[in-house]
Amino acid sequence: MTSYISQNLKVLRKNMGLTQLEMAGALYVTPQAVSKWERGESLPDISLVPQLAQLFDVSISTLWEESLTETPNSSLQLLNELPHSFVSDQLIKNVLSELDAVTDIKEIVIRFDFFLLLTETQKEKIVSAVLGIPGSDHLVEEFYYYLSSKQKELVVVELLRTERYLALELLIPMMTKTVRTKALELTLANHYFDFLEELLPFLNQSQKQLIIDCAQQGGIGFSQLENFVTFFTESQRHQLVLLEEDLDGCK
Repeated sequence: MTSYISQNLKVLRKNMGLTQLEMAGALYVTPQAVSKWERGESLPDISLVPQLAQLFDVSISTLWEESLTETPNSSLQLLNELPHSFVSDQLIKNVLSELDAVTDIKEIVIRFDFFLLLTETQKEKIVSAVLGIPGSDHLVEEFYYYLSSKQKELVVVELLRTERYLALELLIPMMTKTVRTKALELTLANHYFDFLEELLPFLNQSQKQLIIDCAQQGGIGFSQLENFVTFFTESQRHQLVLLEEDLDGCK
């Protein structure tokens, strides 16, 4: 019976966006060995067959099937469907190219559990590409969990800079104290007061004091805070009252 494994290994490798070098690294063999398999000059050792099936997420019998062909699936579909697979640099490049071409978030379906397999640099590139797609605000909370603390802070900074308050509102409950403080500082410094209303209920006492301090320095007017006095402690409310009295005295 004719063996089709040589052609199938080549097809499966290309469908996953792997180079021969990357496939060899995943199997702990040499690139020369992979090349010989695909040219039909030799066959994989029988001990490697289960690993090959696992790498390509197929059954062992599929490796010997006659009619495997290269699939038209996008690289993004591969990541969605094979979150446990080997993620190559070429596959990530293909995904970034596809995301850059998207003009409406409704055009794609994306899950982010594959972020568990990405490097920090790969995550940053995909996050940047996703944020660049119109209407992607609702996706931010889905990948935020998978980011490092520094990356989370950078995402919040970018969302504030671009005034994407819908995405920010979704993230507030997920923010760490450090990230929330950074968000507050940027909100006050850049007068993003529309977002302050959403942020206030989640602030601790020391963070709220930053708002009082800003008001005392003239960075925010009392009129912008008077509807939110119930969020402050008794001592902080007293400071606001004194600030109001000082303002009235200056009129």
